[in-house]
Amino acid sequence: MKTALLLSTFDENVGDDLIRHGVEHLLEQVSPGPWRYERWAKSNAISASFAVGPLSTATIHRRGGLVRMAMGRAERASMSPFNPWRFQKLLRSDLVLVCGTPLFYFTAAQDFADAERWPAIILHAARTADPPPIVTLGCGSILYRSVEETRARFPRGLAVVRDVVECQSLFVCRDRSTEQLIRAAGVPQEVPIPVLPCPSVWAADRLGIGPAAAGRTLCISFSTESSTWSDPGDRDVEIRVGLFAAAVAKTRSLGLEAVALAHNDLDVAAVMRAKRSRTDLDGVPVVRVDAAQLLERLRTARGLITWRVHGAAAARSLGIPALLFRTDSRVDLAAGLGATVVDNESSSVGAVDAFLDAAADARPPAGEAALRALKENAVGTLRGSWQDRVADGLRRGRT
Repeated sequence: MKTALLLSTFDENVGDDLIRHGVEHLLEQVSPGPWRYERWAKSNAISASFAVGPLSTATIHRRGGLVRMAMGRAERASMSPFNPWRFQKLLRSDLVLVCGTPLFYFTAAQDFADAERWPAIILHAARTADPPPIVTLGCGSILYRSVEETRARFPRGLAVVRDVVECQSLFVCRDRSTEQLIRAAGVPQEVPIPVLPCPSVWAADRLGIGPAAAGRTLCISFSTESSTWSDPGDRDVEIRVGLFAAAVAKTRSLGLEAVALAHNDLDVAAVMRAKRSRTDLDGVPVVRVDAAQLLERLRTARGLITWRVHGAAAARSLGIPALLFRTDSRVDLAAGLGATVVDNESSSVGAVDAFLDAAADARPPAGEAALRALKENAVGTLRGSWQDRVADGLRRGRT
C-alpha cells in the first residue's frame, strides 16, 4: 500500500521523528500491510512545490530551507499546484496520511497554519476529481491561550479548520484542546473525531527499545523554541534558564548526573544564546540526539525534565517519570500520559525539587497499567474507525 506521509520535518527534529516511527507502528497494528512509505516534509522545501492561485497573490518567505506562503482566504479557495508533477505524484498514493503535527497554529503572531503547514495541500488534494483517502492521524494544535480567545481572535483560521476536518476520510486528534478547537470552528457534533494519544508514544515499540534498570542520570531537554509564541519572550527565556539551573543544582545535590538532550539544532542554538557555549550549559554536557538516541538515553534515566512535549511522551512510553513545563496547549497530551505538568514560572522550583526527590529514590511512576490500557484502547478505536471510513477508499487500488 503506497502511503504518502506528510511530516513536519524528516531527520531534523526529534519530535517529528518520534511521530513518524509511532505512526508507522500504529498503522501496522491497525491494518496489515505491506506498507510502502513515501515521506514528504515541509522543512525540506517540499512546500515550495505548491502555491495558492497565481504566484503574485502569494507572499513567499524563504528562511534557509524553509518556505512559508502567506495567503488570504480567497487565494486558499482557488489554489493550484506550483509543481504539477510532484502534486500528481502525491495524488497517485493509495493513502495520504498527515502525521501527528500540530496542524493548526494560533499563536500571538500567527492567524493560520499557512501553506508550508499542510492545510492548503490537504484542501487542494481533497477537491480534486478522484482524491485518495486522506487521514489526519493524531494531529494537534497550538492555541493562543484559551479556545474561546482563539475563536475571537482568529475567525479566519477557524474557518480553515472546519474546511480541513470536513474534507477528511478520517480525522483523529491527539488532545482535548484540539477537539474543542474543532468544535469551536463549527464542526457538527455528529462528525466523529476520535481522540487518541500522540503517535510518538508508539515510537519505542517501532524501534524495539524498552525500559532498563535505572542508572544515575537525570535527563533535561532545554529548549526556547516556543518562547516567542507569547509575550514577553525575553522574560520567558530568563525563567527557563533559571529553572534549568535549579534542576541541575538539585540533581547534583542528590548525587545524580545531569545531561541535556537537544532535540534539534534550535535547541543547540538556544544553549549557545543562553550561556555562550556550544556544548555546555551550566557545566552540563549538551547532546544532540535523534529519536532512537533519545529513547536509548531515557530508558536508563531516573527521569526527564523538559520543555519538549514529545520528550515527555517518549519518557512516559518507557515508564520513565517526566516533568513538563507548561508552554502551550500541547501539554495536555503529555498530561494524559501521566507526565507531571507545572507552570513555566520561577515559582515551580519547589515542584522541580519534589520531582527530583522522587526520581532519586527511583520511585516507580504511577499509571503504568493505565498507560498500557490507553494504548491498547487507542489501537482498537482507530481500527474500528479505519475500517468504517477508509477501507473502501483503499480498495480502489491506485498503484
